Amino acid sequence: MKRIGLVVVLLAIYLGCSSNNGERFIGRWQSLEDNREVVTISKDGDKYIVRDARGAFTCELSDGLQLKCAMTPTGPGAVTFMSRGHILWLGMDMKKLPPTSR
Repeated sequence: MKRIGLVVVLLAIYLGCSSNNGERFIGRWQSLEDNREVVTISKDGDKYIVRDARGAFTCELSDGLQLKCAMTPTGPGAVTFMSRGHILWLGMDMKKLPPTSR
């Protein structure tokens, strides 16, 4: 009985943490190579919207580390969360910008 309780608690912790994995993508990102390249990622329901100078692209969280996009400026693609807190978008290494005050 204790084992079942432990499994339930661990599962609840895992599901609670994994449900927020997509939140790490939300915000403004700037290319390390070209500071004019900026991407904004927002959430709309269970979809993510990636906006850059070329347009807006709808993506889905495929796991905690990647947003899969059916269409990007170069065809199907993804936004990948890198281990150092950066993202990779269309081959560009991008850092997160601080939130802007309104």
